[in-house]
Amino acid sequence: MSRAEGTRFDSWKEIAAYIGRDIRTAKRWEEERRLPVYRVPGGGRRAVYAYASEIDQWLRSENRPGSDSYGPELPQGDVATAAEQSRSGTTPEADSDVGLTSNSYRRARNRPSIRILVSALAVFVLAVALVLARLLPGFVTHNSQVTRIESVSPIHAEEIQTIIIRGQGFGPRPRTIRMDAASGGVDTFAGSNQTSLVITNLGEGSHRWTAGRASEVNSCEISVRLDEWSDSQIVISGFSGPIGSGCGEKYQFAAGDRLEVGVFGPLNQCGPGGIPNCPEEVRNGHIGIFQTQVLPSATRDHPCR
Repeated sequence: MSRAEGTRFDSWKEIAAYIGRDIRTAKRWEEERRLPVYRVPGGGRRAVYAYASEIDQWLRSENRPGSDSYGPELPQGDVATAAEQSRSGTTPEADSDVGLTSNSYRRARNRPSIRILVSALAVFVLAVALVLARLLPGFVTHNSQVTRIESVSPIHAEEIQTIIIRGQGFGPRPRTIRMDAASGGVDTFAGSNQTSLVITNLGEGSHRWTAGRASEVNSCEISVRLDEWSDSQIVISGFSGPIGSGCGEKYQFAAGDRLEVGVFGPLNQCGPGGIPNCPEEVRNGHIGIFQTQVLPSATRDHPCR
């Protein structure tokens, strides 16, 4: 934008055309950035003049390295083109200049980058997922996952013993209800989308009972001593309540009894109903079942049947 040393502009329109901006921007730069503009004495605020050489020097000062510039270096184009734009009314408005005005530059400088926003959003989504995984474990289980019992360790005709149930899709440790404070016996809470465990004696009379699941089908108040629960293994250390292999017990547990072990997975919709009441959930793989037979006591014989 070099001009002859003595070139002078006698209006805001000429000054604005020379710097390639509109009149409003030129006035603002004069107030905020000390654009070298002079006023004719006694001519009022509109009577102004400026010199091309001083404006050139001001432009170089504003855009030198390390200066506190409000915008990028102004384009070094032909001043006649800028003047022609000014005469034709096509000079860009203040906030849509080729360069940034002071206010728009400040906004752009303070605006976070897209990368920062994306990173922050990713962190937020991860935090929400972790919270949901803790609060709603049943809902974050993949729909294709099935609950299946693959093996049950030998069960003997004894109240206290270690029984290990192995498989997959057992889900998180269930909610429990304390049934026997002295022995630690509990019932697992029966409900839709609630993991739980049930052991049923399929015999007759005193040899027919249900243990470990709080529901209307477990009227016997026989509980289990639940030690461990993971997605692939459950460990109990026996039974608690009115059960035994002696002749005086209300509910009997003897060699030869058929037992059915059931694990209700986190996607089951069975509610408090027992396994016979939820055949669809068994077929859908939301309830795992395993049948076995009681073995004689490893310590002593109990002939009572």
